[in-house]
Amino acid sequence: MSIGPLLQLQSGAPFVKAVLQLLEEFQYHFARSAVQNMKVLKARGRRTQSTSNPGGDASDLKPTLQRQGGEVLYAYLLTPHLAHPLSASQVLLCLCELMPHAYRKFGEVGSGGGSAALAEAVCKIDGVIEELVLAVAAKHYNGNAAGALQQALGRTDPLFARLMTGVASGGDDDGL
Repeated sequence: MSIGPLLQLQSGAPFVKAVLQLLEEFQYHFARSAVQNMKVLKARGRRTQSTSNPGGDASDLKPTLQRQGGEVLYAYLLTPHLAHPLSASQVLLCLCELMPHAYRKFGEVGSGGGSAALAEAVCKIDGVIEELVLAVAAKHYNGNAAGALQQALGRTDPLFARLMTGVASGGDDDGL
C-alpha cells in the first residue's frame, strides 16, 4: 500500500529518497524491539524538509527515522488497521504489479544523467528489496514446493517417501 502513492512522485532524487525512507521505516516497523530501540536512539526530532540541495547528494539521500515526543513518525509507511489477516500470496501479487513501475522510475534516474549518489542509492534499494522481499518469497515457495514434491513422491512409492524424509532431515539412511 505504501509504494503506490510514491509512484506519483517526480522521478529522480525525490522518488529515490522517498523509497529509501519507506524501506527504512519498513525495516524499523518489523524489526525486533532491540533493533527498534537502537534506531530510535539515532532518530532525529521532527524537522522540515530541506530544499537546499534538490540535486540529491549522498548526505541528502540518507534515510533517517523522524520522531516527535518519543514516538517514531512514518513519512511514507502506511500502517492501517485491518480487520482480517492479509493473504501473503495476494500481497506479493500486488507488489509484483507495482514494482515494474518503480523500477521504470529508477531507470529514468540513470538515463537522465543522475549523480553517482543516486545510482548508488538505487543499487542499495535493489539490494534491500532482494533481501526483504525476493529472498523471503523464494524461501517460502521453495519450502512449499519441497513439501509438495515429498508428498507426491511418497504417494508414488514408499521408498521415495523414506528417502525424501532422510534428505529433509539431513540424515543418511544407508550410512554412507
